Amino acid sequence: MLHIRNSVEYTVITEYCRMHRIVGNLFVVCGIMILPWLVLGVYYAGSLTPGFDHVSQLMSELGARGSSTENLSPIINNYPLGVLFIGFGIGLYLISEGERYRALAPTLFIIHGLGSICAGAFSCDVGCPLVGGSFEQSIHTLSGLVMFSSLSLACLLWCIPNSNLAKSNAFGVFSIVCFVSATVFLLITTATLFLGEYAGLFERLSYGILCAWLLVLAIGIVIRRDVITRVLILIRRKKCLTN
Repeated sequence: MLHIRNSVEYTVITEYCRMHRIVGNLFVVCGIMILPWLVLGVYYAGSLTPGFDHVSQLMSELGARGSSTENLSPIINNYPLGVLFIGFGIGLYLISEGERYRALAPTLFIIHGLGSICAGAFSCDVGCPLVGGSFEQSIHTLSGLVMFSSLSLACLLWCIPNSNLAKSNAFGVFSIVCFVSATVFLLITTATLFLGEYAGLFERLSYGILCAWLLVLAIGIVIRRDVITRVLILIRRKKCLTN
């Protein structure tokens, strides 16, 4: 009886670990979807806003109070992107097998996703001023700060060997380059906000670089873990069981 019980417990634990890895692999795919979703969502919302200028206006202005896409922009941008970031963070945590030194970066992705949702829930004022403005503007600005800090810190952490799930020195160098470039472009964005020119361009470069870094990271993990093949095998097994 004891032998049977141990065998059952071993089978249950093995199946749990297998499903644990499968769910983690599926969630990691969320990281591949973020940059394309961002580009298409911002472009589509901008096309619905008469006179919107992607070069001089911030992305947040698509959801600013009084804009024609005030209600639509968070629905097609902030909320789904937030969910994708959270899903990616959960996936990374699951495939890291709960190791403490690898848990910080996934947590930062989840925080970034929550910041995106919060930024969508609290619309900015017209022009998205950095100082002054309404209470909603202050929350929106704080959410944006949390978003950049969490994503850039996650990028920087990936240069540390113990937290580098990609296990690649080349990717570590790539992460440093992306972190420095995104930070420089953000500082330029802050300066251009007061000058009134090219703020949108440099904001998109800053955030776009970090999202491109995330895309490369996600693709690398998917390839290394052979996620697509594992998912196809799982689907095939389920079809065999149903038949």
